[in-house]
Amino acid sequence: MKHLFFTAITLILLFTSCNRDGGEKSVFDYIPDGTPDVVLVDLDAILKNAGCRIRDGKVTTSPAMDQLLDALTEPEQQEFTDALIRLYPVLDLKQVALAAGYDNMAAVVPVKDLEQIELYLQEKGMEAESRVGTIYVIYGLTVALEGDMAILTESPEQSADWLELSAEAPLSLNTEVMEIFSMEEHTLVAMSMRPAGKRRHRGQEQQPMFTRLLQADVHEQFIDGALTLYDPAWQPIDLQNYILPAEPELLTAVPYDAQGVLVAGEQVDLEGLLRLFEIESGDILPTEAQLLMLGDFLSGPLMVSASPASTSTYLRSLQPPAWVYTGALLREDDAVSSLLNLIAMLNGGDSPRNQTEEEGQTRLRITPDISLYVKQNGNLMTLSTDYIRSSSASDTYAPLMEGASFGIFVNVPYNSETMRAFNLPYAPNLTIVGRDTEISFRFSLNGSRTAILQALGETIQAAQ
Repeated sequence: MKHLFFTAITLILLFTSCNRDGGEKSVFDYIPDGTPDVVLVDLDAILKNAGCRIRDGKVTTSPAMDQLLDALTEPEQQEFTDALIRLYPVLDLKQVALAAGYDNMAAVVPVKDLEQIELYLQEKGMEAESRVGTIYVIYGLTVALEGDMAILTESPEQSADWLELSAEAPLSLNTEVMEIFSMEEHTLVAMSMRPAGKRRHRGQEQQPMFTRLLQADVHEQFIDGALTLYDPAWQPIDLQNYILPAEPELLTAVPYDAQGVLVAGEQVDLEGLLRLFEIESGDILPTEAQLLMLGDFLSGPLMVSASPASTSTYLRSLQPPAWVYTGALLREDDAVSSLLNLIAMLNGGDSPRNQTEEEGQTRLRITPDISLYVKQNGNLMTLSTDYIRSSSASDTYAPLMEGASFGIFVNVPYNSETMRAFNLPYAPNLTIVGRDTEISFRFSLNGSRTAILQALGETIQAAQ
């Protein structure tokens, strides 16, 4: 889970860095072609947004930055970040390239002044033998100087391997990749190349490589960006090949007080879409035989929402009746009775027992404390753990979902019971929308007037 969070945050921290004028080398000249993961990050902007103090060329990390590093990174990732921060006086952290591949991880960073960094490394570091020239060991990492670039790796051997591979075939000569990185500048741009599925076993034929590209910007009080998928021919992948555009009618079933909402169109090939992210459905979805029987009902257009229905004392459980869960499906009339029979069977009976009719809604008692309400309005079937009421929430979500295949929305009001339940100083506000060839997102914290990364670090610390 930490790896996923680190990937998400790292992708939010990237910065496009292209060849500079005058024929000088760029960070891409020191990254081997075929490296599966490449991240370019404006670490300077991140440190400042996270509330770190920079004085006389030295960085004092803020508690929020320390919390972000501890919560979102693995130990080896922290090691690189800590070393880069300590090298702030001699490195240009506005253009940091992080790359992982070939059983190796490296950072390529422009130096501020070659003479200055050489004196710094000689004074604070230690020289090490290497087949590629003088290499320094400092702050637990190896630093090699090539032109006006510093290459950081975990050992002298890895440093030599990395330099030899990049000299033989640098990423800068890959026209397809460089075209992607030459797009407009962002705080964040990351490329990850993977086959469509789990890692192959030894002896299996090499699978075609798909590319995930995320571009994002860290603003003062919010983060936004977009993720694009590319096929092996470097063409953007249309999300409609996997999930059709969601029907606007689904939005009429969203409760007015929902704080979490998921909307999706008909799933043409959800398994295929998940495989592009190296995820199998069984890794994230229940696979019990009983739930698999619901697959036919859940593969079509659907909406799922969560609304708080209790005080902070009980909301932390995330279960009904403290929370009201509502779902909506677009189905033919005869699907209602089939679904009710299936739910009743899963509840231990072979017929719809304990059913009552309440003002046009079917009520099915699941437990002594929980009931399921079902309402049919044309082809729209709504299910909820509370009595279904009319809603005007569609006006909020309709503009966001226009032409989109799916959307995920989390919006917790400031000073709400949900905030108190999880001991949050600020309330999350997240929008993720998949439309055409792009998955866009925006994240902020309701109630915060602090820089977004600093507020995020404070929120993570408070929630623990």
